[in-house]
Amino acid sequence: MTTTTFNAAACAPTNQDFDITISGSALTLPLTVGDAAAEGDTLVWGNLPLGEYVIAEAVLPLGYSNYGLAARGASGTSTLGYRVTLDAEAPDLTARIYNFTEE
Repeated sequence: MTTTTFNAAACAPTNQDFDITISGSALTLPLTVGDAAAEGDTLVWGNLPLGEYVIAEAVLPLGYSNYGLAARGASGTSTLGYRVTLDAEAPDLTARIYNFTEE
């Protein structure tokens, strides 16, 4: 699937290796997949302090060349990562990452 043929309903979780980084001023070091708890097909990074974070897919699954992130209030690019905010009104965030093959 490419960015021009994207269909979220046709996407399935990957069974290939990948890595995600979450960085922010409230963290001493960026978090990775190794810091998350797996809940089914979902990765959960719990108890994050309120603040701004950048989420990036540092290692894409084999065969993919780009990704996009969908989350409430997210802004950014796959090159620099996507900025998200955890605040008192929304301390929990669901983000979906979609991987794409070359166009």
